[in-house]
Amino acid sequence: MQDTSTILMELTWMVREFDRTALGFDDGILAASLDADGLEDNDGVPSDLIRSFLDEETAGPGSNTVGQELMASVNTSVGDLLTQGFGSVDELTTDYTTSFTAEGQTTACSTNAAIDAQSEGSGSNNVFEPPICFGTQAIVTLDVAKFNLAGGSELNVERAYQGLLVMGSEIRTDFSIFAEPGHRSTFLIEPPAFADVRAVDGNGTRVVIGDHFAGEWTVDHTQATEGAASIAQTTSLTMGFKNTSETTMVTVAEGDPGFTLDVTLDLSDERNAVLDLRASLHYLETDLLEEWGIQVVQFSELADVPLLTADGLRLAHHNGLVDLNLFTDAFPVDDIIMGVTDGVPGLEDLTMSELAWAADTVVEGIAGPAGGLNYTHDAGCTETGVTGVHTHYCLTGSAAMGYDHPVVLRTVSDPINLRFLDLLAANIDDPTVDDFLTTVQDDDLRRMMEAGFAASLNPPDDMLDSIVPEQLGGTDLQVTVVLPNWVVTESGDDRISLTLRADGENEVDISVRGPQPWQWDHEIKDGDQVLCAATQRTCVLSSVELDFETFDLHEWRQAVSVEFGLEVRVDMHRLAFLENITSPDDPVHVQFEVIPADLLRLAVDVSSSMDDPLALEEPITIPCDDFEWDYEVCDQSLPLEATEEGLTSFVSGAGDMLTGLIHAGVKGLEDVDPEETGIAFSNVDMDAFEVQFALSGIGAPGPVVSDAEAVSFSVSIPKVRIELGLTTGIWPLLNEGADPEFQIISQSSTALTAPVLDPMAAFMEGFARSLSGGFVNSNGFSFPPPEDDPLPVSTGEVDTTIAEEFDLTLSGPMTVTLPKGLKVTGTSSEDLLTITEVDGRDQITYMLPHGELDDDLELRFEMGWSYVWRQIWVYPTTFLIVLSLMFIGWRRRRRRRKARKAALKAAASGAAAQKMAMSDAAFAGYAGVNSMGMMVGEVDELGPVPDYLDNDGRFR
Repeated sequence: MQDTSTILMELTWMVREFDRTALGFDDGILAASLDADGLEDNDGVPSDLIRSFLDEETAGPGSNTVGQELMASVNTSVGDLLTQGFGSVDELTTDYTTSFTAEGQTTACSTNAAIDAQSEGSGSNNVFEPPICFGTQAIVTLDVAKFNLAGGSELNVERAYQGLLVMGSEIRTDFSIFAEPGHRSTFLIEPPAFADVRAVDGNGTRVVIGDHFAGEWTVDHTQATEGAASIAQTTSLTMGFKNTSETTMVTVAEGDPGFTLDVTLDLSDERNAVLDLRASLHYLETDLLEEWGIQVVQFSELADVPLLTADGLRLAHHNGLVDLNLFTDAFPVDDIIMGVTDGVPGLEDLTMSELAWAADTVVEGIAGPAGGLNYTHDAGCTETGVTGVHTHYCLTGSAAMGYDHPVVLRTVSDPINLRFLDLLAANIDDPTVDDFLTTVQDDDLRRMMEAGFAASLNPPDDMLDSIVPEQLGGTDLQVTVVLPNWVVTESGDDRISLTLRADGENEVDISVRGPQPWQWDHEIKDGDQVLCAATQRTCVLSSVELDFETFDLHEWRQAVSVEFGLEVRVDMHRLAFLENITSPDDPVHVQFEVIPADLLRLAVDVSSSMDDPLALEEPITIPCDDFEWDYEVCDQSLPLEATEEGLTSFVSGAGDMLTGLIHAGVKGLEDVDPEETGIAFSNVDMDAFEVQFALSGIGAPGPVVSDAEAVSFSVSIPKVRIELGLTTGIWPLLNEGADPEFQIISQSSTALTAPVLDPMAAFMEGFARSLSGGFVNSNGFSFPPPEDDPLPVSTGEVDTTIAEEFDLTLSGPMTVTLPKGLKVTGTSSEDLLTITEVDGRDQITYMLPHGELDDDLELRFEMGWSYVWRQIWVYPTTFLIVLSLMFIGWRRRRRRRKARKAALKAAASGAAAQKMAMSDAAFAGYAGVNSMGMMVGEVDELGPVPDYLDNDGRFR
């Protein structure tokens, strides 16, 4: 076979006896001669006789010779038989040959009559030897039907047949072979150069010829009886592709998909979202072809087509072998669309266009490898160009009949209105998150993204399985969501890509963040003062202002009173986010390096719009059991809802709750056992004490994310005067003689009551020490005395971090304003202490740093005479009033009888007793003071008793 259209038939004939009628031996002298030799009517002419008469004219001068008649008879027989068995005969030539080869044996042939007898050199006197041989060459145009292809007028059988074989097809072709009566015919059929014989029917044999196989058949009709007809036998051979160094048969690499489904949801314009489905066909296997009712060959039982590649589909299309509507009708596009849209709000009623073939993916701007029905090969295809022959499919070279350039089916939806948030909500099975995403507006989410919000979704492994129909097994699925311009993936891409491989491997990575997230690493400043460094992820500033207006000791009432006000303010500019609030393995993993103040405002704003606003599951209660408290306030609870109204209600309630807790705690001082503390309290008056909470900076955020404007939380105690009654009096409190060195400590167990009790206790301790060890000069009392070292105060090694996971520290100024007349000087080794005078009162400000603190302070307190006089003015005034009354009474009674002198002395003694009953609190200032003039203190230490005093210190 020269190709699938033409067979060059080479037939070799070996004749020992031939039909004498066909050669004209039945008439005239030749017939009489044969009769004389004893030949009967049905006997043929032996080869010796034919050789002897080859040049004799059969019917007189001008007629054909015997040799010419022999050739004409052969040509007629061969032509008729070839036409019946193979196709039309275009050319036929016959000539004598000198040998004949069949079944591996070669026989010598001759047309020379001079050497055919034994006497002439022949081996024997045999009229049938040597035979006369001749060969016939015929060019036969094959019938297309023999190749099992039923194409249209555009069918190129040669290229179509070769292309099918390159794809691994094996096609059976039937031929009709023959033998005339008295003939033994052997047929050897060789395939085209690109093919090889894979099998023959039971009557034939595969024989090796060079580098390929051929088919051989023998039809023996030598035993035909008189009047027998020719034998015709149908035979078949199956051909496949013969690999060469240039072109090899197509094989599918393990894991290569038959289809690639590309589903793209374009949300770049959410008001005109579009769903684009592209099905790229790389190859189709036999089972699916049969399921869809598609056959490339005419009779499927005569061919084995293991797969149809993309090039094969182009071949079938351009040769008219298949109707492409069979593919579009069978392709399960509706199942794929349903798998994509199921459960996504807004996509249920999607309208898709008719499924259509892409002609050229490059021209049509379709992403992916170049392909389409009219794709034209270039690189990788070595097929020699033939005028009028296209290369939409390739027959030779590495790209021959391959599947790297797919044909593409495509359908596109009508534009719809679809939010990216709706798509996220559809994949999160959490009612609260769903409500939040449904409520939040695109601008709100944009601001969240700009603030540094990032999230990743870990959907179930089988999330994409429902998209690929079962019949399209071995399909790669690529789902792409083109994102709005205000969001990108974690890697910065403008689209989310989800992949399901044909081998079952998933690549599902759903992550989102803002395209240009807010950068937190900048300073927070107040003018030129840096409040937070650029390296601080958390910038929370706190300020404490404690104003001691007065601190009085009331000996008469056996009480201590303090008038003070407290202002604590916390400004949150940014806050480090909890790193482990969610795990990367959680269904939804939230990442937020730093939260700016604007984001808190946004969260409250969005939550306020939700049907079920964000709130704590359990209301806040005071852990009274941890402190063994049994107060009425312990039964109260506070709900916390992330709305402006809810937060306002919360801070108001928190102030009332803390006020009640402190009232109850301080009132409990009346139950303190003096045996354990050395001090007994009575009549604790806290009615005027109140704690007020306030929250500011909550409201709708601005259009640009920032941490410049803080969210502020403040605690204030309006200036109030509190009095504590002391059952044991003031003197036990003053005469403890406490160690003047102390260290600042903080315990969580006293956190709630410290704003009231700790400042009071500290100040009372310092005041007691100043009285017990003070020094009197023209300015008042000094503690420690000027000649002694200042009072050392060490913070110790303190970490101001409150919550390490948030990088949150207690930093900022703490301010204490002292009463008038009470002065302080001091230094700080870390230069954190500032002392200023405001309205005649000393104001101490200590700046708590961010992080580690180890500071040593030195303090010296001075109590001016103005402060002392304010405390004791009542005593000398009362004394003078008593003396005046005594003097007036004495003037009126001096003429009275001496009998009443005793009564007068008694009255004077009573006045003295009255004086001694004055408030110990007022006289507490005299503790440790030695004054000869005032007759107080340990006067014995001052030297000998003057002679005008008796041993009891009385005037003589």
